[in-house]
Amino acid sequence: MLSKKRIPIGNLRHRITIEENTPTVNTHGDSIDDWDSIGQVWGSIDPFSGTETDSAGQIIATHSHTIILRYWEGLNSRHRFVHDGIIYNIVSVLNAEQRGLLMMCMVQVVDGEN
Repeated sequence: MLSKKRIPIGNLRHRITIEENTPTVNTHGDSIDDWDSIGQVWGSIDPFSGTETDSAGQIIATHSHTIILRYWEGLNSRHRFVHDGIIYNIVSVLNAEQRGLLMMCMVQVVDGEN
């Protein structure tokens, strides 16, 4: 959890792309997800848990992380982050300390989705 202390600028060391889902319709009339980059921010990415499940004989690994970044108006679970080719799906977004300065995002990475 964030404390009342400021986060040192050096802790926001990962260059993260924010993407927004803009569904489109293909030639068959099917809706497909199309992700557009809407900005880049500096943030911290910290892993905190991981699980593996067996689905139809295939092991699926899921990793949960916390991403902290400066406040970004309108950021929500319909967005996602990309860093070094890894896609981080946003599970929840918290306005840290309710001050509009920092955001703490709970995210998941599922192996095989990248």
